[in-house]
Amino acid sequence: MLRSPKAHSRLVAAKALSHLGDQPRKTTIPVLTELLRNKEVEIRIEAAWALQGIGLEAKVAVPALIELLRDEDEEAQMVATRTLEEMGPAAKAAIPALRELLRNGPTGLRKDAADALKAIEKQTPAEAEKKR
Repeated sequence: MLRSPKAHSRLVAAKALSHLGDQPRKTTIPVLTELLRNKEVEIRIEAAWALQGIGLEAKVAVPALIELLRDEDEEAQMVATRTLEEMGPAAKAAIPALRELLRNGPTGLRKDAADALKAIEKQTPAEAEKKR
């Protein structure tokens, strides 16, 4: 089903496999990342939610999530910000796009963008020590 021509079938299969452990999860990340660029907004949103559930392992999806921050659909943007927030510092590449959303995005998304920036920009104690 991961190779189905129907996006919805690929999404359902990828979401199911993402709950089965590390190896199946690694197989689903590329499929979910591809679905972030689907023409149907519901598919993009569900793919982003599934990646959020996977967490840090899905960091290869950051470039596609950055694209989703610029989506026409506000819910898709919101899910992208929350997924990037969940990834924390691994999503550093998203900082410029999140700052843009914080400055010029819809009012409802500004808090999500601020929360994501806070999570991404936080330093580990080791990083703080290196800056001394």
